[in-house]
Amino acid sequence: MSSIQSRGRARWSLGAFAALVPACAVAWATTGASHSDLEIYRFGVDTLWNGGDLYGALPLSDAGIPLLFIYPPFAALVLTPLALVPWTGAVLLLFALSLAALEITFYAIARTLRPSGDRRKALLVASLAITPALFLEPVRQTLGFGQINLLLMGLVAADCLLARGRYRGIGVGLAAAVKLTPMAFLLFFLIRRDFRGALTAMGTFVAASAVAFAVAPEASARYWFGGLAGASGISGTSFHTNQTLQAVLARFGVESAAKPLWIVLTGVLLVLVTLTMYRSAAVPALLLNATFALLISPTSWSHHWVWIAPALFTTAACAVHRRRDHRRALAWLAVTGVVATIFVAAPFRYFPAFDRPGQTWTTAQQWLGNCYVLAGLVFLVVAGVLAPQKRPRCST
Repeated sequence: MSSIQSRGRARWSLGAFAALVPACAVAWATTGASHSDLEIYRFGVDTLWNGGDLYGALPLSDAGIPLLFIYPPFAALVLTPLALVPWTGAVLLLFALSLAALEITFYAIARTLRPSGDRRKALLVASLAITPALFLEPVRQTLGFGQINLLLMGLVAADCLLARGRYRGIGVGLAAAVKLTPMAFLLFFLIRRDFRGALTAMGTFVAASAVAFAVAPEASARYWFGGLAGASGISGTSFHTNQTLQAVLARFGVESAAKPLWIVLTGVLLVLVTLTMYRSAAVPALLLNATFALLISPTSWSHHWVWIAPALFTTAACAVHRRRDHRRALAWLAVTGVVATIFVAAPFRYFPAFDRPGQTWTTAQQWLGNCYVLAGLVFLVVAGVLAPQKRPRCST
């Protein structure tokens, strides 16, 4: 018994490991090498520990771009290891952690969709899914910029889908302490009546921020009481890679009415998402929450849309699950293919960038260039229509 099981486990483990090899090769070959955000992380960490102004002017990146550190002070503490190793080591470390986070996200979804399934098979499937996910523009850009989006996604997905008991909520709280936007996933806990998880997330966020306040009081005071260190200054920009409702309104040239329209749309979407999440199982509820957060945020750069990777993983899993019902399986495959094409091509990158006055898009360019936002809106509406009328009995 033990010999056969050991060989089986070894085969699955070896398969999962082997699946990561092409993923690493593809990722390294397709993501580019600017890593400008990683540079800023390192500059910010060095500045903090050397007693400088974390939210002041930092050295220019290798590309000559004057970027600022706009994350909470706790982020500088968490990112410290990236500044303790040489540049190449930091690139490799963040690269490895990002792929691991992507695999954790896929694994969490696989385990949640089939909780009685074999864990090793779920790990193998998660490993195999990494390579195709690397062709998605948000994932490519995240790795190329040296961003932490995949790490935060993995932390949130593991917390919402895998964590149990008193530990649930810690991941969301820590992610929010690093970058404020994951706080939107409190909605996931509240709608599912997991008030303990919500309180744990909030408590973890406050505790992590308090630690940062103790270590860096001046930086913390400036961030929390000084307008989030200027982070709001980039909100609502019409730049082509900003894929949010506010940005779409700005690109249509309705800046004067953008804020009121955004408020109305946010309210409507909140009602729709709340009702749909309440009637949905855990995985679609989490994806709905992520999409809602991306749409209503003033700034969601295209590389923030890494949640498309687990979304496509889920639609592909639905196709496999429905394989005996050919029509439904083909429908799920078609959805997967169409959406994947949109997020691989990222058409907005071929249109005017809105980085100079007077730039506009044609009607066709508006439809294609705002594709991430349109895809997100279609997902919310279709999910609202197709969601069961009663809440699933088993919705872990």
